Amino acid sequence: MKKTIFFIILAFTFTTLMSCTQATEPEVITSKANKTQTDTPVATSQGVQPSFDCKKANHVVETLICSSSTLSALDVALAQSFRVMLNNLQNDAKQALKKQQRDWLKFRNQSCVLGEKNCEKIIAARVEKLGGKHLIEELMSNHIIKRKIHESLPVMTFLLNIKKPKNIVESIDIHFHELNKKVQTIAINAEFSDGYIDFIDANFDGYLDFRTPQFRTAGPNTPYLFYLYQPEAQKFVFSPKISDIVSAQFDAEKKAISSFTRNHAASYTKKIYSVKNDAPQLNYHEARECETQGKEVVCSATRYDLQGKVLKRKNITSAQLNDFER
Repeated sequence: MKKTIFFIILAFTFTTLMSCTQATEPEVITSKANKTQTDTPVATSQGVQPSFDCKKANHVVETLICSSSTLSALDVALAQSFRVMLNNLQNDAKQALKKQQRDWLKFRNQSCVLGEKNCEKIIAARVEKLGGKHLIEELMSNHIIKRKIHESLPVMTFLLNIKKPKNIVESIDIHFHELNKKVQTIAINAEFSDGYIDFIDANFDGYLDFRTPQFRTAGPNTPYLFYLYQPEAQKFVFSPKISDIVSAQFDAEKKAISSFTRNHAASYTKKIYSVKNDAPQLNYHEARECETQGKEVVCSATRYDLQGKVLKRKNITSAQLNDFER
């Protein structure tokens, strides 16, 4: 009887050990946290989510990746390129690649503690080695903008470095796309949203400049940060004076900037600027007090010069607004 129980226990132990040793390993090896996560990217307004579940991140490098939209996109590119290469291998070669990936993960974890930029270079180099370089821009397309700012210049790429979870654009890396040449990095520290960068010739010199919102407002008074392209230096330079113009609108034909701000529900101020030497110069401003009369909105509009002298005063309806502006 004792011998029978012994052999039953022995057989059960042997079966358990065999089942453990034959358990399949996860095919995508990018992080310990990805054992229950696929390498399918999840695109959101915050950027691409990494290949693993950030809620289960238990390593400082995994936490770093989860905090960066750029690193998250690189991590997904890594997972996808690894899986593609793994599926194209057989037997020993497949096992060798898995071991190589585990060794590389140890190297990554040791190196990424030196900083986010260093981590980006390390992961990007691994993705390229795995044949997935083309995946990087595809996965980061929601925060990479390509734009030709002048016919004499090659296409530029604007890479938004987004810090999560607060969804803050910490900086913008600008490159000449075809030349793979870095132009500059601009520190921003502003909240990201769709249509974050707006390109416009703000100083009417024929080169596109760009602006980003300082922050979003519920009303029309939106403040922007303006960066003017300087052809001689081949760089963008912050313009504090144009950035001071709230809700700026640009008239390329008249080479004028207008600002239309709401003071309160029925009170508005409009200012008209010309631009000289990249600096706006106020020409005049208008004050409007509006009220509803029946089905019509009627405004008392007064135009002043720089000394405060009244240039023009008129009661106008919304239909006559453009006539008064001229």
